[in-house]
Amino acid sequence: RGGTSGRGTPGLGGPGSASSGKLAPPSFMSGGQGEDGFTLAARGDEMINKGDRLGGLKLFRQALSTQGLDGVSRQRLEQDLQKEIKARRQAGDNLIRRGMLVEASRELRMVVDLDPKDEATRGVLKDIENKLSSKRALINDIRTAISGLQFEKAIELWEKTPLDLREEQLGKQIEHLRSVIVPSQKLCEQGEQYLEEGRLEEALSTFQDALRIDANCERARRGASDAEGRLHRINAMLKDGYEHHLRQDFQKAIETWKPILNIRPGHPQAVKSIVDACLAMAQSRRQAGDLKAALKCYQGAHDVDPQNRGVTKHLEEMTDLHDKEQALIDRAKEAVLRGRTGEAISYW
Repeated sequence: RGGTSGRGTPGLGGPGSASSGKLAPPSFMSGGQGEDGFTLAARGDEMINKGDRLGGLKLFRQALSTQGLDGVSRQRLEQDLQKEIKARRQAGDNLIRRGMLVEASRELRMVVDLDPKDEATRGVLKDIENKLSSKRALINDIRTAISGLQFEKAIELWEKTPLDLREEQLGKQIEHLRSVIVPSQKLCEQGEQYLEEGRLEEALSTFQDALRIDANCERARRGASDAEGRLHRINAMLKDGYEHHLRQDFQKAIETWKPILNIRPGHPQAVKSIVDACLAMAQSRRQAGDLKAALKCYQGAHDVDPQNRGVTKHLEEMTDLHDKEQALIDRAKEAVLRGRTGEAISYW
């Protein structure tokens, strides 16, 4: 091939010409304006072959901006660029529809890098960036609520979050909160309330329900253990009290059973046992003629079970009997003070 040596391309008689004995290099290897496009294209092909497709396509775009490419080369580069731009744009659109905004942003940035004049894609990219900014703020608020154990607030924030701003992994965490953590925590609150009220069987059942929902709920496990421990202590005190009762040591039996009512107010079995022991002790005191002690026993039974009509009746009868006895004693004392011994004896 011949050329004008002044333009830096080999020509006849010049360096690289046939007459010099050397083959002339292709024109795209020299430094003229026309050859720069071929050089850029060659470098782009080399980068693509090495795995840097985006970098290679950027060089194709630079090559297309030069004037030295032939029609065939220009068409090839244009086709490769447009094919890539179309594929990236479609990928970005698909990712947007799936709510994967970060990934979509990455794809569309490549589109803009390859086609800086694509204002439509720039607009979409700007909209995505605004959404990502809002998404980061919302996710931060939700995670802050979760870390502060404000689970219901986190769920509420999530429900208000637009679908295209939601994060899949966080969505799974929210669903776990909604279906597992929050229900089990509410049951724990109820169980703790039952514990405070002494409703131990209900408390234990409620904590067990919480554990069936969330087997890893430490709060429910502690609550269930507490309820079981109290029930165990109650059973032990009931057993000890019965042993005292069998030995007719009613006072000791009552002292053993009464603490049960501090653990479990109104415990039916403990209430009945205490009332029975008080009545037995009252009967024993009455037979011994100690009406005051008998009255005290009836009063003790009434204090434990004020709704018991039988106990109330016994208490009223014993109160009346005790008052009559006390009145006679008072009259006898008065007669003695007045020297009326016979009258005092009649009262006695």
